[in-house]
Amino acid sequence: MYHYTIGDTINLYERNYMQLITVMPQVRKLDRGVVLQVGKFGKLCLDVLEHSPFTSVVMLTYQLGPGERWVKDPQITVRMYHDAKVAEVIAYQQHQYMRPWYHDMGETRAVSPEKRQVNLFLCEWLSHCLREGYQLVATQGANNI
Repeated sequence: MYHYTIGDTINLYERNYMQLITVMPQVRKLDRGVVLQVGKFGKLCLDVLEHSPFTSVVMLTYQLGPGERWVKDPQITVRMYHDAKVAEVIAYQQHQYMRPWYHDMGETRAVSPEKRQVNLFLCEWLSHCLREGYQLVATQGANNI
């Protein structure tokens, strides 16, 4: 049984936002993709899909390399709310229709377990990137590298 509050979810979204901004501080100024890379672990590609005055939508793809084709490259689309300083996964592996809310909008379990899990995955993924010291290595379109 899942027991977490809306406050837990907001804290997770805030952490995702702060980690994204730490990994890519200029995300609001980008109009195309960038690649962050670290040694043997492959490439992290960030594509900017959309900007508006208060939000950005970015797609993160972890390109594992040609020797790892038995596993599909992880891909997450994230909406960043710059005014609220939160980031929420809106698609994972191109599955866009994650049910965000349960019918009982009580204090606990306000977010579906699937949506919470992909946001936790993003949080862990970004923590890995920060630990491994990902750095900007190109400012071209991420798909072209």
